[in-house]
Amino acid sequence: MALLTILLVSGGCFWTTEEDDPRELAIDQAVIGLDRQKDGEQAAAATIRVMQQVAEEGNRYREPLPQSTVDLLVDLAIVWMDAFGQATIPESVSMVVEDQYPAITTGMVGIHLSGSDRQGFLEFLAGSGDVTAARFRAAAVDYQRELLAGTLRNEDLPRHRQMLRHLGLLDGHLSIADYHWALESMVGVGENRSRAIVVAERRRGCGIEVAFEVDARISGAGGIEAGIPGGRFVSSNEDGMIQAAIEETLGRGEFLACRSYTDDPISEAESARTPLSGQQADRHYLLTWSASGAGMLDMEDPAVQTLHPENQLISYHDLLSSDDVLTYLMALEDVRGLVARQHQIDLSHFDEAQNLVYNSQVTR
Repeated sequence: MALLTILLVSGGCFWTTEEDDPRELAIDQAVIGLDRQKDGEQAAAATIRVMQQVAEEGNRYREPLPQSTVDLLVDLAIVWMDAFGQATIPESVSMVVEDQYPAITTGMVGIHLSGSDRQGFLEFLAGSGDVTAARFRAAAVDYQRELLAGTLRNEDLPRHRQMLRHLGLLDGHLSIADYHWALESMVGVGENRSRAIVVAERRRGCGIEVAFEVDARISGAGGIEAGIPGGRFVSSNEDGMIQAAIEETLGRGEFLACRSYTDDPISEAESARTPLSGQQADRHYLLTWSASGAGMLDMEDPAVQTLHPENQLISYHDLLSSDDVLTYLMALEDVRGLVARQHQIDLSHFDEAQNLVYNSQVTR
């Protein structure tokens, strides 16, 4: 990838005096970073500065912050979501790069984050509170869904591989950040690793639930705002419907994904699952949802009909809470195979990328 600008970030200093509060200065830089389409190179440089500073001074940023500041940092992450779906280059520094995913960001400037900058920033988001983390996870689901639908419509097999690998890396990086945050939150709790795996799975599933609820409330609204899929979750783009959907989904009392992530009891069945078990259901539902929204499913297929009572895809919430959940999970598996055959989608590219980041690091 050709470099436009290299930011030497080892010093981590764009602050000028000891009296300056870096968190206040970061707000100004984050506002610049949000304007990705207007001045991509300047926005990219500002974004790197903010993400690096948060990653390096994570404990300072965990001090109570105004919610408006936290929202701004989440918005920045959503606008630059593609930066979290890249492979780690050993000993690399964060830098501004030519757009490496032109099908995603329509020729805009991109950024490459070093592994420590990316993970430190994502772990800050993971610990930013249930509602905030749910918005970011839902935006990531919306991003994945948009790209999967586009991949299904495109017959370019090399692009399929690129997109699936990108989405697998994205999911892996977000999940490992949730896992590490959960481990840190569970100091003194027995079987920390098993519980942290469950927390990471809950958060992924919660993102799907919230994204589905938002999509149902904003029927027909496009997902691409701020030049990137998932951009409708940027706080300045919504008028309260998204916040209401998040709060309603998190407030449900059933034994579902969107429960209090660390305080809710974790059953023996949940703790006994492997890291892969929840991922497969989440991934299969996301693929089915993407294909359904793109109008690319054979509605005469029995498995498709099972998942579309009254010709509408069953919500993830209703699927998980149904007495027939096993029937639905088997139907998801069947539809996954159907989509893979019809559209030559090889999900192993997604799995391999995700496993490289997440499953390879998670042990019991």
